[in-house]
Amino acid sequence: MQASSQNYRSQNREDWQDYGDDHYHGRWGCCTSDGSAAAGLVVGLALGAAVASAPRNSTTVVVEGSSYQYSDGVYYAPAPSGSGYVVAQPPAGTTLDTLPPSAVAVQTGGESYRYLNGVFYHSQQEDGKTRYQVVRAPLGATVSSIPQGVKPNKIDGAAYYNYGDTWFRAYFKGSQTAYMVVKNPLV
Repeated sequence: MQASSQNYRSQNREDWQDYGDDHYHGRWGCCTSDGSAAAGLVVGLALGAAVASAPRNSTTVVVEGSSYQYSDGVYYAPAPSGSGYVVAQPPAGTTLDTLPPSAVAVQTGGESYRYLNGVFYHSQQEDGKTRYQVVRAPLGATVSSIPQGVKPNKIDGAAYYNYGDTWFRAYFKGSQTAYMVVKNPLV
């Protein structure tokens, strides 16, 4: 019995190591060699998560008089306490010059969007340059991932997830879970 228990623990340890290798590519620490936060760590923050300071590489984005710090697909708003920042959903209208390479293309309703970390962007040409504007999540858009930390809501037997004011309904697409943008099922 003891050998069986040890084999089980050993297999679990190997499974977790494989998971870490597959998902963190050997980087278990919080920071890269240059001292900046790793992008995978930053993107994994949930809405409302508090941080002492915005990442060093963040840029200031101002929308309708409100300032946000932006870095690698994550938006930070000043904390209500006045000290530090909280991870925030960006308001529609926020415009960026570039998106991280991890933003994926999404097609719905005859329109093309880019999607990253719960946020949809629509590209537009401005002064000969492509810019990306945050838009309300388009109903019917289907994505393969939602932000980490988003908790499921079971409503009428179906799994829904909300990220700020965006609601997703989980369903199977073949053998994979997909998430479709839907109207708020609570109203």
